[in-house]
Amino acid sequence: MIVGNESNDAVTDVGKDAWVVHPIPGYVLKFKEVSFNCHTLMVKEKCKFFLNICHCAQLPPPLDLSEDEVAKLLDSTDPSRYRIPLCVGDVEVVLDRKGENSIKVMTDVIVNSTFYLMQLEKSEFFRQLLLLVVSEAIEKKHDIKVDVKEAIKLKNRKCMGDLSAQRIRKRPREAFIKEVEPIKQSEEQLPEQHFLPKYCLLLLRNGRQLEVNLKLGSVKPPIKSIDRLSIRMNDDHLLIILDRRQTILDIYFPVKVDYKKAAGKILSDEEILQILVPVVWSGQTYILKGIVTLFIVNMLLSRRLLNKVSQPFISQLEGILGKEAVKITAAAGKDSQSEKHMITTSDVVVLPKNVEQVSAVVKICNESSIPVIPFSVTDSSENFTSSLQEGVLIDLMLMDKIVDINTSDFDCTVEPGVTHEILNQHLHKTGLWFPADPGVDGSICGMAAASASGINAVRYGAMVRNVLNLEVVLSNGNILHTSGKGRRPRKSAAGYNLTKLFVGSKGTLGVITQAAVRLYARPAVCSAAICPFRTVDKAIEAVVATLQCSVPVAKIEFLDAVTVAACNRYNKLTLVESPTLFLEFHGNSEAEVAGQASFVEEIFASNDGTEFTWCHAPEEQKKLWSALHSVYHAVVSQKDNIKGLTIDVSVPMSTLAIAIAETRKDIDESGILGAIVGHVGDGNFHCIFLVDESNQEEMKIIRALSDRIVQYNFEKFFFIELYRVFTLIFSEYLVKRALVSGGSCTGEHGIGISEKKYLENECGEVAGKKGSIFWELVCEYSVHGRTTEHPWLCAVSNALPLCHVPITTEGELKLT
Repeated sequence: MIVGNESNDAVTDVGKDAWVVHPIPGYVLKFKEVSFNCHTLMVKEKCKFFLNICHCAQLPPPLDLSEDEVAKLLDSTDPSRYRIPLCVGDVEVVLDRKGENSIKVMTDVIVNSTFYLMQLEKSEFFRQLLLLVVSEAIEKKHDIKVDVKEAIKLKNRKCMGDLSAQRIRKRPREAFIKEVEPIKQSEEQLPEQHFLPKYCLLLLRNGRQLEVNLKLGSVKPPIKSIDRLSIRMNDDHLLIILDRRQTILDIYFPVKVDYKKAAGKILSDEEILQILVPVVWSGQTYILKGIVTLFIVNMLLSRRLLNKVSQPFISQLEGILGKEAVKITAAAGKDSQSEKHMITTSDVVVLPKNVEQVSAVVKICNESSIPVIPFSVTDSSENFTSSLQEGVLIDLMLMDKIVDINTSDFDCTVEPGVTHEILNQHLHKTGLWFPADPGVDGSICGMAAASASGINAVRYGAMVRNVLNLEVVLSNGNILHTSGKGRRPRKSAAGYNLTKLFVGSKGTLGVITQAAVRLYARPAVCSAAICPFRTVDKAIEAVVATLQCSVPVAKIEFLDAVTVAACNRYNKLTLVESPTLFLEFHGNSEAEVAGQASFVEEIFASNDGTEFTWCHAPEEQKKLWSALHSVYHAVVSQKDNIKGLTIDVSVPMSTLAIAIAETRKDIDESGILGAIVGHVGDGNFHCIFLVDESNQEEMKIIRALSDRIVQYNFEKFFFIELYRVFTLIFSEYLVKRALVSGGSCTGEHGIGISEKKYLENECGEVAGKKGSIFWELVCEYSVHGRTTEHPWLCAVSNALPLCHVPITTEGELKLT
């Protein structure tokens, strides 16, 4: 994309890397009939083509040689020693004055002003040489082949149309310089007048034609004629520029299109630009993929394809639940970090009291194609409770029964309204406890849906290890017990392991209404320990050494120096502000715990641990761990008007030290304030970036840190109604490092709105893309809606009405 700021100056310096140049007109070359095959809309096979030969002072000149000297160089064995630096602009298509069927195609070519004035204006030899060079450049960049013998230099015409400003890379002024091309422009570089449409809609018509509808109502003056638009397209990309200066649309299609057969028009009454382009299908698998892709995209974006919540539908809900349990609202169910994603809220919030009501609600939503979002406690770092479209939010907090506790079997069954702290308070007198602790008081069923982990996972395991059975309402309203109704086996080889399938499903396969989980004997004695280290490397090496010695630590947490300093200020502590490990030991006696602590102290001392201290007093331990539980708030409290953006990754223990050290180095070099905290006992760590979204410089830095090359895919565009809110791209570089080292893009947060694009890279094409049995089933049953044969595939039934549907950046459905 080439877009320049409006300015009377010939050039605007926009930084160390590029100029925005307003070229000076020179002369025009015309080609009467050119075979046209480039990224442009509404062009016949052959039409007139114009080259605007322009100049500017910023491009370096070629070698200052005479005609004979240049001819000698060109005839030598190395003709590349003579090069003409130039910039070829984008192609523009405009209607000729002769009528609707007469079209002109043009592009701008910029060379150095000195070269233009001294050679091109005076010498036919240099003009012909430039024409040869330009013809090759245009064919390479735009796939336009011109016959140089057919070129006609127009008399008394310095340019055709208006010259567009060009963004040109700055290059070293060397003797030989390759062709200078305009660089793509990222969103933060766009001029102030750059505007994004308020509404845009993609529709798949009969599986054969892609329809793009772009609302133009906010443009002033209003667009009444298509000749104000430059529309450029290839097989997966659409670019629309208004008045040769404002980029109003720049998107990538989720499917391939035949751009040569595209057609466009303006619907004046509705102020909508409509573009129709055939879809290119290649094979049955790709057809299924395309249908599912477009169906999902349309479902998420088009209010025409999704049924709105109507009054008769609300009356049905009230008949099931009662009027007091049905709320018409757009504010409920907001995540604690929902602003970091472009989301919408639900039309209706319902509060069922039992599984039968949940089943009835889901069933009528399924029949009416109304999306559903299960909801319990308002915390989800990846927005699993956030709706990508309007629908019904099922608030399960009234289902708060502890169904049973089996002390002899060390298990219990709970409903979604029961949280981690409530369960442990209830278990206190039994001598048992539920150790999974995600750091917040989460719902047990929600923790199962998210496959939560936490600070006790190093000894007691994550949720996937501790769930015995689940009661799940599928999208057709059927009630499934994953291990059989009322069963709580510690192991089973009967059929598929459906329990593990639903653990971590994030609400996409069904609504969890009961969970049977493991319990453990509450430790008789607990003690906490803390030890600062001189470097991150040494702290992590101490963790690895401790685990290799089979010390049964219950918790082992890492805080870097930035995080420790934040905790000191927030919790009024006096900890040494250096990389620090926090530990907890469990045992049956004080002697046992003391032995564990002493052994670990020796290990830490051999790894440059500076001061190992530990405590038995419950009050001191509670103060210490409450500080860790408030890490996020401590870090965020360091600056005003900022948001904490989080990411977590998991890596093998052998690469943990390097991963954390390099991540810390990246954050420090970026200039952004960031913190690292980790459940390092199982190779999992989190980064918290502090970002002021109103500070454009900080936003540029955070994106560069996230991925050294900023990429905006169609997902960025499609959440259309909250364009003004920043969508933050989380630490892609960090994730790539984790994946390269054999780790995972997420250890705890899960694949939500922000991390879904990494799933295929981690799981591979067979597991994460086409070719797998799951993929084929998803394609078949999402297209035909035959969920009765496979009731557990509820996330894809009836046009995917249930829950938040994970999609990759290409829009493909994923089973997570």
